[in-house]
Amino acid sequence: MGATERENMGQGEELNVFSGADSVSRYFDPDNLPLLPLVEIPSRLNPLRNENVRIYAKMLTAHPALNVKALPALNMLRHEPSAASKSIVEASSGSTVLSLAMAARALYGHDNVCAYVTNKKQPDQLRLLRLFGLKVALYGGLAQQEPHDPKGIMSRLRRLAKADKSVCYLGQYDNDHILLSCDQDKYSESWTLSTRQATRMLSCSAQRKQRRRECKRRSYLARVEDGYKRKAGTRCLDLRQPEDFETEHIPQSMSSPLNGLTPAIPDLFGDPDTLHTIWTGLQTKFERSERLISPKSLPIVILCYDGDTSQVATSILRAKGHTAFSVCGGFSALRRVTPTRKLGDED
Repeated sequence: MGATERENMGQGEELNVFSGADSVSRYFDPDNLPLLPLVEIPSRLNPLRNENVRIYAKMLTAHPALNVKALPALNMLRHEPSAASKSIVEASSGSTVLSLAMAARALYGHDNVCAYVTNKKQPDQLRLLRLFGLKVALYGGLAQQEPHDPKGIMSRLRRLAKADKSVCYLGQYDNDHILLSCDQDKYSESWTLSTRQATRMLSCSAQRKQRRRECKRRSYLARVEDGYKRKAGTRCLDLRQPEDFETEHIPQSMSSPLNGLTPAIPDLFGDPDTLHTIWTGLQTKFERSERLISPKSLPIVILCYDGDTSQVATSILRAKGHTAFSVCGGFSALRRVTPTRKLGDED
């Protein structure tokens, strides 16, 4: 075997044989493995081949974990040594958390990894996570949440890890080590350059996505306002407390205060007891006051303080066959794009 081949096989693993107590850990270490294959894609898949553009695919599925997220997961663990003795939590239901579980077990013999998963996931997907030895915790609210939404699951996990020193949250969406997956000295300068370019592209892409989401949110609020004005029969049910409704409300909206609902609820979906209370109150309200939501043929818009309670109300009404909508951001968001009235000022 030549010197170059031995270098590519990694230090101490010339025969590609892994022995000893730490054999699995060394096997998962990409620095002990041959470089992953680069395979040029066929001409039929490369429309620029005639212009001398060559495209190669890195076969990440050749990694021991058979998973493209295995190297980022491994690198995040390498840069957080305390994870070896902590409970690892991650908001993921797919490749990342599976890779974290496999890598943690390979590196540390660690089996305390918990996947925080939307409660809208199918049971067979949850069973798959458990098959790989993961613990599963469900969260409510939107299935796809923004990484820095203060009420989102990722922000809750950051706060949990900060408050509880036995918990490690690596945070795949804002972890600086998610891209730098292995020893870059083994790769050419082009790898370093491509990594920097990828980082900039991802950063720019995230900013563009955020701007698009904000535009879509404003467009959505404007459509709610326009539809509410033009659609005869569209109802708006305001769940805020009477004093808040009297101070300011959407024209022609109906006040139907929900017991226990206040602007002071900081994170509805992060507080199971409060969520249960709100859900039970909404179920009771809609069962006892059928006139509020009849007939089913007419759309209904639900308003609350911040949009969280209205999401729960909307899901209940849709399950009953109603055409119901909540407003992202609640009354405070809607009032920025539509006129409001005080009680007694109605036309």
